[in-house]
Amino acid sequence: MANTSTVYISATASGAEGTITLPTVTISNAASPLSQLALTLSAGFTSVPIPSGTSFITVQTDAANTQTLTIKGITGDTGIPVLAAGGIVGWTPTSGATTFGLTAGANFSTITRVTFW
Repeated sequence: MANTSTVYISATASGAEGTITLPTVTISNAASPLSQLALTLSAGFTSVPIPSGTSFITVQTDAANTQTLTIKGITGDTGIPVLAAGGIVGWTPTSGATTFGLTAGANFSTITRVTFW
């Protein structure tokens, strides 16, 4: 059964140079799978299936995690490193994408959450 999901993304940063505010991005999906995986990753590459109807994916590491994590399209590519402790990455998968990869630097003792919106 499909769910309706809406993801709102906004950001504001302040510093010596002033304040930068990104406009809010809204991603709505009337046919969302709205599911979540709780993974305890082993060292190396793990293939993660993308459910049909997914319009946005988030990967979030636990605040207590100490291991490296890289998101990859396929084995062999450089990938995108994720902040080890409490990192979160979100993206819109390309049309037709069915999997992506997570490469752990060592065995995780904490949960990594992958949410499909």
